[in-house]
Amino acid sequence: MGRPDGSTSSGRARLSVRPADPGEGPLVRDLDDRCFPPESVDLQRAAPGELETGVATGDVGVLERDDRPVGFLHADRTLPDLIQVAGVGILPEMQGRGLGTFLVERCLSLVDPTTRNTVPILTITSPRNLRMLAILLSHGFVARWYLQDHFGPKRDRLGMQLARMPVEPGEGDHVLPVEELGSCRYLLAGEGLAVTSLCRSPGGPIFLVRHCADDCFPPVTASTGCPGCCPRRRPP
Repeated sequence: MGRPDGSTSSGRARLSVRPADPGEGPLVRDLDDRCFPPESVDLQRAAPGELETGVATGDVGVLERDDRPVGFLHADRTLPDLIQVAGVGILPEMQGRGLGTFLVERCLSLVDPTTRNTVPILTITSPRNLRMLAILLSHGFVARWYLQDHFGPKRDRLGMQLARMPVEPGEGDHVLPVEELGSCRYLLAGEGLAVTSLCRSPGGPIFLVRHCADDCFPPVTASTGCPGCCPRRRPP
């Protein structure tokens, strides 16, 4: 059940998201370091100064479970024509409890409908990070761009944008096993195609790739950098 301060109860645990205090840059940096191991090719730590700037501009929220910091959200709003969901981190020992879903829902609940329909909301994640992909795809994001070697060799990412309307089925739909990333890269290079769902099948997880009309999204301008994504860290 939601509460006026943005918190909720989950069993006996109380969850809340509060703005990071100006002096909490080191706390958020420590959370980032603990959430994202440096050796992982699918998880990427924030660039130096990125989180600290986010704390200073009020764009970082701290997730607390029973008043203990267990994660963070960085929604970068420094560009006037773009919102970048730049980081969603949950401590490893707290994962698998719905906290990532809680953070994404909290983030989207703070975006008014007018902004959601007119301003691009972008993020990136690894095509192998199925847990985060499932959360994003189930909340209206679709993968529009395949960013090969985005953070270095084998550190590919999917560039994702929040759709302003559901993407309807069509004749050109493709079903693709998630391990066929080469085919996924080829399909996303096509005009208007995007990964819209992650589904389970007897043979393993599959991507559903559909054609998306241009009016499904607020337009992405050249000021956002690379195809739909800022070159800085995006959520894993």
